Amino acid sequence: MAAETITVTLTHSDAEVLLGVLSIERHNAEAQAVCDKVRQQLDTQLADGKP
Repeated sequence: MAAETITVTLTHSDAEVLLGVLSIERHNAEAQAVCDKVRQQLDTQLADGKP
């Protein structure tokens, strides 16, 4: 059975780049929910200063 969640490790700068990509892609109706979830998690972790 496949795992329900996965963990991805990114450098701070890579996370910022991915955040920008997700912000653009959220306008794609098919990907919006996933992009919003990932953006929210990245925003929180970047604000908290977590790696």
